[in-house]
Amino acid sequence: MLSNSMDFAYLQVVRICNQKCIFCAQPSNGMIQSFETMKDQIEGYINQWFWWLILNGWEPTLHKDLAQIIAYAKSRWLQVKLITNGILLKEKNRARDYTEAWLDQIHISIHSYIEHVENALMRWEVFWSQIRWLMNMIRAKRRIPIWINIALNRYNVGHLSKTVLFFLKLWVDGFIINNLEITGVYPEYLKGLLFPLNQLRDELTRALSHIREYKKVARVSRVPMCYLRWFEDFSRDIEYYVLNERRYVHYLSGEDDAEKVDFISDEGNWQNTEWNVVNVRKCRTESCTHCDLKNMCSWYDLLEYFPGTNPLIPQKVDNEEMQRILEKIVWKK
Repeated sequence: MLSNSMDFAYLQVVRICNQKCIFCAQPSNGMIQSFETMKDQIEGYINQWFWWLILNGWEPTLHKDLAQIIAYAKSRWLQVKLITNGILLKEKNRARDYTEAWLDQIHISIHSYIEHVENALMRWEVFWSQIRWLMNMIRAKRRIPIWINIALNRYNVGHLSKTVLFFLKLWVDGFIINNLEITGVYPEYLKGLLFPLNQLRDELTRALSHIREYKKVARVSRVPMCYLRWFEDFSRDIEYYVLNERRYVHYLSGEDDAEKVDFISDEGNWQNTEWNVVNVRKCRTESCTHCDLKNMCSWYDLLEYFPGTNPLIPQKVDNEEMQRILEKIVWKK
């Protein structure tokens, strides 16, 4: 493996939200961190040589001190990303405060370019508020790189490429495309959200082709490598393997979800925190044992919902092609 090139620490600012996404895997519990507590956590990340701080929530813009948090992290030489649904950023003062705090990158979670689909996934009319925020940020005096986060599900997978193209034409800078995380999803919604993996192949190929054509970037998670052939450098999971990146996540856990603990993706011991090693998980089908990319592949855990199907196809990659894949990943960094 190569040495660390970029290490990420996730700081959950609040565990409250102004949306009720039907695919939410971690419901709100009302917890809000104080500014002083977060300053201590940031100092801990710096002591462990983390370079990127990712502020998420549930919805971090609900925290009254968010601009101060960003400014403090920047004063300590961290690179800062913000993940948000963007609703509150339709207020120009908020967009201005975050840009003036020298935020480095902002991610907005919008899962469809079709208004009624996005509103249905969020469970209220939110689409135009998100678009107004996007335009505010694009027109801001200091232009922050803007990424779109998309959670794949049955209702948006069929028009993924059109969603990507819609936002490319609005001059966004990149995309995070995540396959559905089913742990914790409301049971009444789960069955309706699932889709057979083979429905994704053509749409994902078209979407990533658009991104490459526009010379933008993307990170794809929880999608097996056999669905990313010729787009391996877009895989988030393969980066952890090749670049040996570390991730630290601090969960705001309540009594009802005590299993949500802090974790890091390599071995360590910091301030008596319980560390869990997070490894690249291996595919579990018999066919995957014959795949040359199996050690770089993400886990796909939805096959049990589609008995009798196996959409995973072993890939044969010679040494020259493997070297090409690795070089593309390193070159992107």
